[in-house]
Amino acid sequence: MNIEIKTKRLLIKKPQIRDKQKLISELNDKEISKWLENVPFPYLDKDADKWIDSLTTNNLEFNIFLENNLIGGVGLKEDYRLGYWLGKNYWGNGYATEASRELIEYAYKIIKIKKITARYMTENTSSAKVLEKLGFKEVGKDFLFFIASNEKVSHTKVELIRT
Repeated sequence: MNIEIKTKRLLIKKPQIRDKQKLISELNDKEISKWLENVPFPYLDKDADKWIDSLTTNNLEFNIFLENNLIGGVGLKEDYRLGYWLGKNYWGNGYATEASRELIEYAYKIIKIKKITARYMTENTSSAKVLEKLGFKEVGKDFLFFIASNEKVSHTKVELIRT
């Protein structure tokens, strides 16, 4: 299934093989990977292949494109847990909020789910602000193993419930 979700400025879709090098260059940045639970650093060719292959089994994980240029990723895992990231050059423009909001609306409309969860490294105030803008509420804190830093890190759990 070839899902494409359009926002005012962005296109949310599966990456093509031509996007692989851009994916590698964006995620091979310690300032990005340090905030992402399951992204190794350095991010290698084999990691991009694994990601692109995984997209055939999960219909709700995508990359974010601005003017046909891969700038990040957004998705809902199988348990309807929201995750997102952006290349450093695209921070501060509202793209994470815009892409996440549109994906959430798509999921509510198509799948009719009532609850979406998310979590962020407690130190990541930017991610906290994105989730707050989207209406998520804090439900707890915990420690979680992050691959890039090879350590357990404090994270905050949040949820969004549609009534």
